[in-house]
Amino acid sequence: LLDEVFDVLIDVIDTNVVISLSSVGSLQVSGQAHFVDSELVDEVFDVGGIQDSVVSISLLGVARVNAGYLLLECSELLDETLDVARDVHGSEVNITLLDTGTAVSDEDIEIYAGELVDEVFDVANVIDSFVTIALSNVANVLDTRDLIIGNRDLEGCNPDFVGNVDVSGNDRGGELMDETFDVESEVKNSIVTLTLSNVGNVDASRDVFITESELVDEIFDVADVESSNVSITVTDTSNVRDTANDVYIGCGELQDEIFDVEAKFSGGFAHIFAQSVGVIEGASFLHIKDGELVDETFDVGEVSGANVQIVLDNVANVILGGGMILGNQEYEDCILDLNTTTSDLGSELLDEVFDVELEVSDSAVYIRVSNAANVNAGGDILIVEGELADEVFDVGAVEGTTVDISVSATASVVSTSGDLTIECGELMDETLDVGTTVENSPVRIVLDGVANVDITGLVNISKGELLDEVFDVVGVEGNSVDIWVRNSANILSASSLLLGYVEKDSCQTEDEVEMLEATNSTQGPDLGSELMDETFDVSSSVENCRIGIRLDNCANVAVTGEVRITEGELLDEVLDVSTVEGGDQLLVQVTESANIRAASAVYLRCAELMDEAVDAEKISGTSVAVGIHRSASILLNGDAEAEYEPVTVIHADDVSDAEPGVGADVDVDEFAAGSKIYVYHSELLDEVFDVLIDVIDTNVVISLSSVGSLQVSGQAHFVDSELVDEVFDVGGIQDSVVSISLLGVARVNAGYLLLECSELLDETLDVARDVHGSEVNITLLDTGTAVSDEDIEIYAGELVDEVFDVANVIDSFVTIALSNVANVLDTRDLIIGNRDLEGCNPDFVGNVDVSGNDRGGELMDETFDVESEVKNSIVTLTLSNVGNVDASRDVFITESELVDEIFDVADVESSNVSITVTDTSNVRDTANDVYIGCGELQDEIFDVEAKFSGGFAHIFAQSVGVIEGASFLHIKDGELVDETFDVGEVSGANVQIVLDNVANVILGGGMILGNQEYEDCILDLNTTTSDLGSELLDEVFDVELEVSDSAVYIRVSNAANVNAGGDILIVEGELADEVFDVGAVEGTTVDISVSATASVVSTSGDLTIECGELMDETLDVGTTVENSPVRIVLDGVANVDITGLVNISKGELLDEVFDVVGVEGNSVDIWVRNSANILSASSLLLGYVEKDSCQTEDEVEMLEATNSTQGPDLGSELMDETFDVSSSVENCRIGIRLDNCANVAVTGEVRITEGELLDEVLDVSTVEGGDQLLVQVTESANIRAASAVYLRCAELMDEAVDAEKISGTSVAVGIHRSASILLNGDAEAEYEPVTVIHADDVSDAEPGVGADVDVDEFAAGSKIYVYHSELLDEVFD
Repeated sequence: LLDEVFDVLIDVIDTNVVISLSSVGSLQVSGQAHFVDSELVDEVFDVGGIQDSVVSISLLGVARVNAGYLLLECSELLDETLDVARDVHGSEVNITLLDTGTAVSDEDIEIYAGELVDEVFDVANVIDSFVTIALSNVANVLDTRDLIIGNRDLEGCNPDFVGNVDVSGNDRGGELMDETFDVESEVKNSIVTLTLSNVGNVDASRDVFITESELVDEIFDVADVESSNVSITVTDTSNVRDTANDVYIGCGELQDEIFDVEAKFSGGFAHIFAQSVGVIEGASFLHIKDGELVDETFDVGEVSGANVQIVLDNVANVILGGGMILGNQEYEDCILDLNTTTSDLGSELLDEVFDVELEVSDSAVYIRVSNAANVNAGGDILIVEGELADEVFDVGAVEGTTVDISVSATASVVSTSGDLTIECGELMDETLDVGTTVENSPVRIVLDGVANVDITGLVNISKGELLDEVFDVVGVEGNSVDIWVRNSANILSASSLLLGYVEKDSCQTEDEVEMLEATNSTQGPDLGSELMDETFDVSSSVENCRIGIRLDNCANVAVTGEVRITEGELLDEVLDVSTVEGGDQLLVQVTESANIRAASAVYLRCAELMDEAVDAEKISGTSVAVGIHRSASILLNGDAEAEYEPVTVIHADDVSDAEPGVGADVDVDEFAAGSKIYVYHSELLDEVFDVLIDVIDTNVVISLSSVGSLQVSGQAHFVDSELVDEVFDVGGIQDSVVSISLLGVARVNAGYLLLECSELLDETLDVARDVHGSEVNITLLDTGTAVSDEDIEIYAGELVDEVFDVANVIDSFVTIALSNVANVLDTRDLIIGNRDLEGCNPDFVGNVDVSGNDRGGELMDETFDVESEVKNSIVTLTLSNVGNVDASRDVFITESELVDEIFDVADVESSNVSITVTDTSNVRDTANDVYIGCGELQDEIFDVEAKFSGGFAHIFAQSVGVIEGASFLHIKDGELVDETFDVGEVSGANVQIVLDNVANVILGGGMILGNQEYEDCILDLNTTTSDLGSELLDEVFDVELEVSDSAVYIRVSNAANVNAGGDILIVEGELADEVFDVGAVEGTTVDISVSATASVVSTSGDLTIECGELMDETLDVGTTVENSPVRIVLDGVANVDITGLVNISKGELLDEVFDVVGVEGNSVDIWVRNSANILSASSLLLGYVEKDSCQTEDEVEMLEATNSTQGPDLGSELMDETFDVSSSVENCRIGIRLDNCANVAVTGEVRITEGELLDEVLDVSTVEGGDQLLVQVTESANIRAASAVYLRCAELMDEAVDAEKISGTSVAVGIHRSASILLNGDAEAEYEPVTVIHADDVSDAEPGVGADVDVDEFAAGSKIYVYHSELLDEVFD
C-alpha cells in the first residue's frame, strides 16, 4: 500500500532526518485479506549508510488491519522501519512506533513466513552512535478467532513448505513482531535504548497455533558489541490472553531472544527489564513441543569487561482452565544428552536467562527473576524433555566476574483439578551452569519460592526434577560462592507422589546400568529423579574459595495419599565436588527440608529423602561446617479425614512465615492408625559429608538436629536401609579438626517397626583409612531412639551403627559423647536377631539372606571401631542412657546385643583411653519375659584384638546391663555384660576399671542361665574356641597372652546379682565370670576389689546350679605370675538368700579366688569376707546328691575318658580353692584371710555328697624361699540347720594348706570359730539365732558360729549323719 517512505541508495551524511507517519497503510475489510510476498507499508527509511546525522522516525496508527479473515504468506503489514545496508556512524537515531502493525479479525489470522511488523532497526554496523527505539501497542492481534503462525502441523517441524510457499533454505516461520534492533555486524562505542510496551500480544477467542515462529522475534540481535551501553525495557509483550480454547507451540516461541549477540559483548553495559512478557492467560489447554514461551533473555557468544543487569517479572507464566503438555506426549524414551549437544530437543516456558557460549570475564552480572514460568492449571500437566524454566545462567567459563542471581516465585505449578507428570524434565533447570571453570568470581545465588507444586491430583516424576542443579560447574578457583535456597522444590499439596522408576520391581544393578548406558536408553547412570537436584555441583576442583550454602524449607512433600520413591531423592547432594583445597570456609546448612507429610503410606526403594550434604573426593586446607536441622523426616497419618493440626512448614500459605514443625516432636495421639512405611535399600538422609579420598588441614563442623526422623501410626518396615546414612564418610583425615553434633536424629515413632539389615543411623564418622594428627569431637543426643505401640523387630540391623569407624588413629585426639541414644523408649515386644533360641547362627533373618555376614543386630553398634591401630592418641568415650529398653511385654535377643563393643581396636600403642558408661544397655519395666540366646545386653566395653602397650585405660561403668521389672529371664550362651576389658596382650600400661551396679537382675519370677534341657555339662576341652556357657557378667579383665610391666586396678561393686520372685536355674554358667583372666603376668601390680556381687535373692523359689558358679575365678592366669604384687579383696560376694531349696551339682557359689600355674617373686594378699554364704534357704543339696556312693578312682578315670564331666573334680563347693597354684610358689609372701565365708543357714536339712562348703584355702605343688605364708580362716564353713545334716565323702572345710613340699618359708595357719555344725530340730524352739549368718548386715555381725554353745538351749529331734567325711579336713597337708 505504501512503498519506501525515504529511500536513499548510498548515504545520509551530516543530515537531520525527521519522518512522521500517522494513519498510513491501514486496511479495513469485512471479508478476506490475503497477502503474498507483500506489505501494507514497505521500508520507512531505506538507506545505504548514515553518518554524522540525526534521524527521527515516528509512526502512529500505521499498517493496521481489520479484516474478516487475514492471511499473510511471506508478507508483512509493516516492513523495516529503518533499513541501513551499511553503517550508522556518529549519528543519533530515534524511532517511535505507536498503535502500529495491529490486526483484528472476525474469523482467523494466518501468518506463514511473514510478520505483522518486520525489523524496526536493521543495520550492518552501529558505531559511535545513539539509538533510541520506543514501541507501544505494536504488532498486536487485538481480536481474532484462531491465530496460526507458521504451520498447523505439530508433528514435523522444519518443513520445506509453510502454507503454499516454498521456504526451503529460508526462515520458515513467522512473527507478529520481527527483530526490534537487528545489526548484522558490530555495535561499537554506542548507546542503545529500547523500550517495548504492549507489543506482540494476542487476544484470540479460540485457538493459537505457533510453529517455527514467534509472537516477537529478537529484540536486540547483533553480531558483536564493543564499548557500548544497551538498555532494554520490555513490558506487556508477547502475551496470549483471553483465549477460550487451546494454544499450540511447535519449534517456536512467544518471545524470542531479548538480547542476542552472536560473537562478543565487551566493555559495555546492558540493562534488561522485562515485565509481563510471554504470558498465557485464559486458555483452556497448552501444548508446547520443542518450543518456549520466552526464549533466551541474554544470548551472547562471549562477555568481557561488561556490566549486565537483568530483571524479569511476571514472565512466561501460564494460567489455564485445563491442562498442559510441555514436550512430546508420544515418547519412546528420553533423549540422550549425547544426542542433544547441538540441538536442544526439549521445551521450556522460560529459556535461559543469561546464556553465554564461551567465557564471561572481568564483568558484573546481576539477575533478578520473580514470578516467572509458573503454571496455574485446571487439568493435567505433562512435561516431557522440557522445563518450565531453563538455566538462569548458562556460560562456558567465568573469570574475574561478579555474579548475583536472585529468583523468586518461579517455575511452580498449581492445578485445581489434575495430575502433574514429569518425564526427563524439570520445573526449573540449572540456576548457574558453567561448562568449564569459575575463577576469581564472587557468586551469590538466592532462590525463594521456586519449583513448588500445589495440585489436587497425582505427582509422577520419572527421570526428572522439580529443581535441577543450582550451581553446576566443572571447576571453581579463588571465589566466594553464597547460595541460599528457601521455600523451594516443595510439593505443597497433592494426592500422591510417584518419584523415580516407579514401575521397577527391584533396584537397578550395575549390570543393568551398564546395559542401559550402552543402549543409549537413559541419560547416563543417574536413572532416578529428585525434587531438588544438586545445589552445588562441581565435577573437578574447588580451590581457595569460600562456599556458603543454605537451604530452608526445600524438597518437602505433603500429600493426602501415599508416597512412592524408586531410585530417587527428595533432595540430592547439596555440595558435590571432586576436590576442595585451600579455601577459607565451606558452609552448608539445611533446615526444614526433605520431609514427607503423608496420610497413608510411604514406599522407598533404592531412594533417599536427602542425599549427601557434602560429597567430595578430597578436602584440604579448608574450614567446613555442615548443619542439618528438622529435615529428612517422615510424618504419617493413616486417616486422611482425621482432624489434626497441619505441619505448618509445609501447609502454611506463606511458607516463609511458617513456624518450624517438620521433624519436630509431634504428639502421635493427633493421628489416626493405619499408615504404613516401607523402605528398601534406601535412606531418609544419605551421607551428610562424603569425601572419597582425604580431608587434610581442614576444620569440619557438622551439626544435625531433628533430622531423619519418622512418625507413622502404622507399620514401618526397613530392608537394607537407613533413616540416616553415614554422617561423615571420608577416605582419610589428616591434620584436621572434626566436630560432629547430632541432636534428635534418626528417631522413629511407629505403630510397628521392622528393621531387616537396616539401621536408623548408619556410621556417624566412617574413615576408610587413617585419622592422623587430628582432633575429632562427636556428640550424639536424643538420637536413634524408637517408640512403638506394638512390636519392634531388628534382624541383622541396628538402631545406631558405628559412631567412629576408622582404619587407624595416629597422633590424634578423639572425644565421643553419647546421651539418650539408641533407646527403645516404649514398645510391646522387642525382638533382636532371631526369635528361635534353639539354633543360633541362622543363614536367614526375617526374609534376608545374611549367610556369611553379621547375623544379629544391636540397638547400638560399636562406639569406637578401629580396624587396625590406635597410636600416640587420646580417646575419651562417654555413654549415658544408651541402648536401653522399655518394653511392656517380651524381649528376645539372639546373636545380638543391645550395645555392641564400645572400644573395638586391633592394636593400641602409647595411647590414653578413658571410657565412662552410665545407665546403658538396660532392660526396664518389662512386664513379661527376657530371652537372650548367643547374645548380650552389653558387648565388650574395651576390646583390643592384639596388644595394648604404653598407655592408660580408664573404664568406669555404672548401671549397665541391668534387667529390672521382668517376670522371667532365660539366657542361653549369652551374657548381660560381655568382657569389660578384652585384650590380646598388655605391656607397659596402666588400667583402671570401676564397675558399679552392672549386670544385675530384678525379676518378678524366675531365671534360667544356660540350657534347661541338658544331657550333661560341656567339657572345658570342647569349649576352647567357643564359650558355650552363659553369664550375667563376663570377664572383667581378659587378656589372652601376657600382662607385663603394667598396673591393673579393678573395682567391682553391686554387680551380677539376682533378685527374683521364682526359681533360679544355672547350667554351665555363672552370674559373674572371671574378674581377671590372663595368660601370664610379669612385673605388674594387680589390685582387685569386688563387693556385693554375684549374689542371689529369691522371695519364692529354688536355686539350682549345674556345672556353674555364682562367681567364677577372681584371678585366673594360664601360666605364671612373676614379680607382680597382687591384692584381692572380696566382700559380700556369691551369697544366697532364698526361701526355697539350694541344689548345687558340680558347681560352686564362689570359684577359685587365685588360680595360677606358678608364682614367683610376688606378694599376694587375699581377703575374702562375708562371701559364699547361704544366708537363708529351706535346704541345701551340695555335690552329687543323686549318688548312692562316693566316686572311686576308677570311676573318676572312666568319666574323664568319656568326656562326660569337667575333669576330676566331680563334686561341688560353696567356695572353691582360695589360692590354687598347680606348680610352684617361689620367693613369695602370701597372705590369705577368710572371714565369714561358706556358711550355711537353712530351715530344713543339709546334704553334701562329694563336696565341701570350703575347698582348699591354699593349694600348691611346692613352696620355697618365701618370706611368709599366712592363712587365717574365721567364722567360716559352718552349718546352721533346723533338722538334719548328711555328709557323704564330704567336708565342711577342706585342707587349709595343701602342698607337696615347703622349704625356706615361714608358715602360719589360723582357723577360728569354723567348720562347725549347729542344729535345731524344732523350728519353733526358743533360742538365740546365729548372728553371723542371719544378720542383715553380715559385716557387722558378732562372732557366733563354731563357738561353744550350751546344747541344752536346743530342743530334741535334729540329726547328723557323717559317712567317709570330715567337718575339717587336714589343716596342713
